[in-house]
Amino acid sequence: PVVWCPNNNDMPSENFEFAAVVAQFGMILKKPLIRTFINLDDLILRAKANIGADLHGRRTTFIKLLESFKLTESKK
Repeated sequence: PVVWCPNNNDMPSENFEFAAVVAQFGMILKKPLIRTFINLDDLILRAKANIGADLHGRRTTFIKLLESFKLTESKK
């Protein structure tokens, strides 16, 4: 679950941060013009920094998807 941790120096949890990356990537897919405001390199870095406990490898798979999308975009 996505949880806000107000007692931890007011920093969002890894789950919250990772969910934000997923949401921003969804925005890129839905509205390509927003790509000018969202940097894929930053998304990849934030996803890697907030991978947390990836018990089933889904977050790792999502990061690979981001990297593949970046490669595809650079070939256009």
